[in-house]
Amino acid sequence: MSFQVEPDRFFTRDAMDILCSVTINVAQALLGTKLKVRTLDGKHVVLRIPPGTQPGRRFRIKGQGVEKGGNRGDQLVEIGVEIPSKLTPAQEELVRKFAESAELKH
Repeated sequence: MSFQVEPDRFFTRDAMDILCSVTINVAQALLGTKLKVRTLDGKHVVLRIPPGTQPGRRFRIKGQGVEKGGNRGDQLVEIGVEIPSKLTPAQEELVRKFAESAELKH
């Protein structure tokens, strides 16, 4: 017997692992945060995102993947970072001051 799995907007599958993407804002990426992430079975897990998280970083939630033959894969959560497309003059000035204090090119 075989099954055909319908595509999902949030989850994709890689062998026994389940992949999903979550977008955080730039402040959350810089300072760290806690996220509620939905698992395949509809529950939520709190994922700690450490300060300085880079876009594309993946976090593993063990045992939340597909189960087959008594083994279970993991859920991998890939982080995206949303950068504001427009800043107010005051926000732009704050970012410039931050960049200068952190010796970042701009």
